[in-house]
Amino acid sequence: MRSRSTGRGVRRPLPLLVLGLGAALCLPAAAQAGALARALDHLAARQDPAGGGFAVGPGTDPTYTEWAALAVAAAGEDTRRWRRGRASLRAALVRPMEGTTLAEVERAAVALAAAGLDPRVATDRNLVREVLQAQRTDGTIGPDPSTTAWGILALTSGGLGRDSRAVSDAAEALRRIQRPDGGWALNDADPRSGPNTTAAAIQALIAAGHDAEGSFTLRRARLFLLSAQNADGGFPPVVGGPSTALTTAWVSLSIRALGERGSRAPWDRAGGPLAYLRSLQRPDGGVRNAAEATEASVWATSQAALAFSGKYLPHRRLVPRPVPLRAPWVVSRPPVRAGGLVLRFRDDPGGTGVDPAAVRLRVAGRDVTSRAVVTSAGLRLPGSLVPRGRPTASLVLADRAGNGRAIRWRLIAPPDR
Repeated sequence: MRSRSTGRGVRRPLPLLVLGLGAALCLPAAAQAGALARALDHLAARQDPAGGGFAVGPGTDPTYTEWAALAVAAAGEDTRRWRRGRASLRAALVRPMEGTTLAEVERAAVALAAAGLDPRVATDRNLVREVLQAQRTDGTIGPDPSTTAWGILALTSGGLGRDSRAVSDAAEALRRIQRPDGGWALNDADPRSGPNTTAAAIQALIAAGHDAEGSFTLRRARLFLLSAQNADGGFPPVVGGPSTALTTAWVSLSIRALGERGSRAPWDRAGGPLAYLRSLQRPDGGVRNAAEATEASVWATSQAALAFSGKYLPHRRLVPRPVPLRAPWVVSRPPVRAGGLVLRFRDDPGGTGVDPAAVRLRVAGRDVTSRAVVTSAGLRLPGSLVPRGRPTASLVLADRAGNGRAIRWRLIAPPDR
């Protein structure tokens, strides 16, 4: 898990870390849940040190950054404290916005609000006003059902109440354009309803005040999603196609918005959508978008983390809980004795765990890792390899996601040597 640093910026070696540090950190219970904690481990190790955001490669991309911010906020963590370098995740959200589409404006508004920021003033543009300006006289927002649904999420994130004219008109428009099969298509030209747009519409209608049990519109939408679920428990972007992590995670949010759980009937085919997402999670916490994919995706991992959190959109957490230290730490470091140097270390409960292959120990400038017995829980070095006097030792730890920590201290050889 991540290392402590000055202002949670550039990593610096730590002094002795002792038993009991985990309690002092006040780790959020949600972030300790296995699948969620591992997904956050993966994201933390891939944050851009320079810009504070996320992308496929180096640098920052708004789409990946906003989805990661939504996942972090859903886990109850503070985007201000998410950083690997000088810039935080929250700083990456507050960026100049040029040439953005309406869909991008809406998603940015929802992400900013989730991070505890006001989308009307957080950036150089009033995003709520832009969404309002895109609303048509028939209540729709933008060119298609997806922008209308996300428009409702953006408006309610930005502080408009369910009884506001803009929100109620958009919800009524969304209800009118529901397809006979109970779903919504991405746009009018698409002949088929899609699980992704339907999941967005469900969350938008719930945000607009529709009751999951009392709304005929939502009951029809629920039946459409049930018919779209695959035998593996996941959901496809196109009905009848293979399941993907992105669509499965997104639909999982709408299931929660309906007040149901994907692990229970009638959604529990093959264990349900969350079980399908867990099947795509790698040992380093990353989530592949499809069963045949070999690499994890930041986008898929972020949306899966949202699903693992049990939250749905929009969510606002203005007073987030502390961010856990995501790099492993030393919990026991007794003096060198005749039996040698013994270290005990651990990762946060539910995290990806210490990677023994990433452990490196140097004593008096010499790499002695190959002479030590290293496991995921500790290390033992024969006393004969510790020079007399007070040699310097340095230890490098990392979890399986790649979050690292380095410590340095003075050894004291046994008095009988």
